[in-house]
Amino acid sequence: MSSQASALVRYGQTVWRAVVSCTLGLGVTLKHLFSRPVTVEYPKALPDVPEGWRGWHAYETDRCTMCRLCEQVCPVQCIRLEVEGKGKERKLVRYEIHYGLCLFCNLCAEVCPTACLWMTADWDLACYRRADCTIRFHETNPDEQRKRLWPGMKDLPARAPKKPRETAPAEKAQNP
Repeated sequence: MSSQASALVRYGQTVWRAVVSCTLGLGVTLKHLFSRPVTVEYPKALPDVPEGWRGWHAYETDRCTMCRLCEQVCPVQCIRLEVEGKGKERKLVRYEIHYGLCLFCNLCAEVCPTACLWMTADWDLACYRRADCTIRFHETNPDEQRKRLWPGMKDLPARAPKKPRETAPAEKAQNP
C-alpha cells in the first residue's frame, strides 16, 4: 500500500473517532437536558448535607479536662490551647481553631476522652476576612460568634454523647 493510501486510511480513522466522540458527548448532553436540575437556589434553599459530614467544631468548656490531646493530634496545628495552673486548678486561657488551616479530619474529636469537642454538620464556612477564620472558644459565647460569622447556620449543634468509661481489666476481674 502506498504512503498516500495509508495516510488516507489514517485520516478516515481520525474522522470516524471524532464523529463517535461528538456523538457520545451529545448523548450525555441530551440525557441531562431533559432530567431534573441538580442545582439549589442558594441561599433561599439550603442543600442537604450527607450523613457523616464534618463541618465546623462544637465545644463545651464545662466538659473539657484540658488534656491537650486535640492540640497534639492535629496534623496541621490549627488548634491552639493554653491552660494556666495544674491538676484540678487548671483554667482555660485560650482555645482557638483556625479554619483556614483545618483539614476537617476529625482526629481532634476522635481523641477527645470526654467528647466535649465534636464536628457538626454545618457546611457554610465562608467569611470575608482572614481573621474571621479563627473561632475562639475561650470567649464568652462561641455560638454568637458563629451566628455573626455564618448567618446561614441552621441550628446550634446538638450536645455530643458522653463516651462510656471503659473499665480496666483488673476492675472487670473484681466485678463479675
